Amino acid sequence: MMFDLGLILLIVAAIAIGWGLGRYERFAKYRKMGVGGQQEQVVPIEYFRGLNFLLNEQPDQAMDLFAKAIDVNSDTVEIYLALGSNFRKRGEVDRALKIHQDLLARSNLDKRQRFGIQLELGRDYLAAGMLDRAERFLLDLKEQNVEQSLPAIRHLLSIYEQEQDWRKAVGVGVELLEREDTSIALPLAHYCCEMATNHLAKGNTVAARDDLKSALKYDSNCVRASLLLGQIEFQTGHYADALKALKRIKNQDPDYITESVELLSECYKKLGREKELIEYLESCLEELPLASLVLSLAEKVDELEGRSAAEAIIEKFVKQQSSVRALSQLIEYRNVPREQALTDPSNTELELYAIVRTLTSKLLKDRSLYHCTTCGFRGRTLHWMCPSCKSWGSYKPHHGN
Repeated sequence: MMFDLGLILLIVAAIAIGWGLGRYERFAKYRKMGVGGQQEQVVPIEYFRGLNFLLNEQPDQAMDLFAKAIDVNSDTVEIYLALGSNFRKRGEVDRALKIHQDLLARSNLDKRQRFGIQLELGRDYLAAGMLDRAERFLLDLKEQNVEQSLPAIRHLLSIYEQEQDWRKAVGVGVELLEREDTSIALPLAHYCCEMATNHLAKGNTVAARDDLKSALKYDSNCVRASLLLGQIEFQTGHYADALKALKRIKNQDPDYITESVELLSECYKKLGREKELIEYLESCLEELPLASLVLSLAEKVDELEGRSAAEAIIEKFVKQQSSVRALSQLIEYRNVPREQALTDPSNTELELYAIVRTLTSKLLKDRSLYHCTTCGFRGRTLHWMCPSCKSWGSYKPHHGN
């Protein structure tokens, strides 16, 4: 019998409940007198009925029975938290809220347990989309217990990302960084880039430049910051500084080099040094034999040196690398008229070109230009946060041939 993930989680919770019931022998409710006057544990019948519901893939009924099977006290709080968590994971946030609110109303709990319950309530509000209430709850938790506030801070970060409140996101992100959570460095850099983008939309290049410098302070390999700095320097007439920012991308993350080529070209033109772009792309191609790079190089060579030189570059690349994109461009450069190939069937060379052109066009049709290295999501527009898995900086140009 196949179980989905939610059902497996419920079974695990059921096992935990059974273990809990077996452990708490002092519950008079679950005792009976055994042989010789010895007290024996009696696990409530609801527990076994709940297991039966689980095995028959009826989780709603199972959860209800498990909730009835145990008393709420300081020893069973963790079990109830597990039940509430499972409700939330299954999308039944209202039921999770009820369990956690009922738990919080109990007076026989210690500070650690109350903190854990309040944290779960904050997660419930977050899952329900009640972001204002979740924020207030989590901020209060952060102030209550500084030592145990890391989970609350991370949930606050999620809220600020959803609300696109980048200033607050930077604030709590810095708190995590100060606690040596180095995984926050990359998101922090992107929060700064988001603020810079907002400043640029308002024409405030000074504030935008400061934000981007902060981004590079948090993550020196932040390609996005270099691209934006390149744009700012270009727009303000600082072409040499723009080149410096854009050429930094080669060492930060070479996957993004092609994203900088157009602006690099404009900078070199403004400086009257266009041939240097060809030298730069050639050096990149030596280290990274990518179809996207050779196509960018060929395009610039075509502009400055002519079609034959560009064709020779791609032909050399095609002989060394299997690339449908490069082959397709080579066919276009050789400019074999499709109509001529179709009207002159005796010319086998033209016919072959026509077949290959048709084939490469089909292979490249609707080709994804970007992909997420974390979850595999593909698309044709660059996003700095993956639209699917919401990870920062993982959505990159797709260099597949």
